Amino acid sequence: MWRSRARALLLLRSSIPRSPPPHPPQHPTPTLARALPPRLLSRFLSSSPDPIPDATSSSADPFPEASSSPTAAALDGDTEAGEDNLSSMWEDDGDADDIFASPGGADAIADDEEVARVRAAVEATPEDKIASTLADMVVDFNEPLLAAVLLAAEQCSCKKLISLFNYAAKNNPAAKSLSNLEILVSKVADSDEIDKMDAYLLWDSVKEIGSVPGSVSTPLLNEMIAIFWKLEKSKAALEVFAKFYEFGCTPDSNSYYLVIEAARKKSMFRSACEVCEKMIDSGCFPNGEKVGRIVTFLCDGKKVKVAHSLYLAAKEKKIQMAYHAYFELLSGYQSLSVPYENNLLMLLPSDISK
Repeated sequence: MWRSRARALLLLRSSIPRSPPPHPPQHPTPTLARALPPRLLSRFLSSSPDPIPDATSSSADPFPEASSSPTAAALDGDTEAGEDNLSSMWEDDGDADDIFASPGGADAIADDEEVARVRAAVEATPEDKIASTLADMVVDFNEPLLAAVLLAAEQCSCKKLISLFNYAAKNNPAAKSLSNLEILVSKVADSDEIDKMDAYLLWDSVKEIGSVPGSVSTPLLNEMIAIFWKLEKSKAALEVFAKFYEFGCTPDSNSYYLVIEAARKKSMFRSACEVCEKMIDSGCFPNGEKVGRIVTFLCDGKKVKVAHSLYLAAKEKKIQMAYHAYFELLSGYQSLSVPYENNLLMLLPSDISK
């Protein structure tokens, strides 16, 4: 390290003219890419070289032999190269990274001991004491810490996980990120112990966060619909579906299928038809098996015209229903005595109609 500094200092000194040159320089003096850092500049100033003679005191070259020798020419070339590289000289110094490094630049990660401490406390604390226990522990929740605790907690009820999330989000808004909310909803959706109170408590948290557009996602809302479908809370599932556009999300094929299946639980045929018409308008359909299930459900509720509209729209997308769905549609028209272009067999694929 000290050798590179000494060599740079020598090159710097040799580049300073001691007398007016007899001829204009052949090469313009290169411009430094960036100035020396103040710390390194002070090192050069503190070890000041011999006084440089006044350029006006003598016109003679103080080093005639050196200036006329081939070695001098080579040295001049090295000097110019050294000047070009002078801006990067300090980068060889071990302190260079310290000068420009920004503290805390690396992504924060959760401390394993803190994760274990919080997890143990949450698992051992009654559901209604989670907030007070965490407050007594003085936990500094950040996004990585909350994510790690949510993922690690295996012996926690849904209510505990939701209380943990709500406490962390209240004390540090950065902790209630979309990724953490998705972890929470996924954990609750996969639980076999979820009840309706857990689901409604979770939905309240999602609605609060979703009030800011872009804070929730379509897959997350789909999981909320699936939770209410699982609990046979059809109205709540329809409420989630109604919030998509308010939350800045666009329903996908899973959204339509899940909410129609949720409506099936309570035989809510009118609501299912409304959702089905939205799905037809969007042109976004699930696979053939799921389309067939929807068609069968609508036919069971005497909503044959909507079922037929769905069939035609899916057909344009090259989606082929399960065979039993075609027969359900045919039976629906026959039971209502509704002709279909005077030939019900036109509904069927060619291989069935034959």
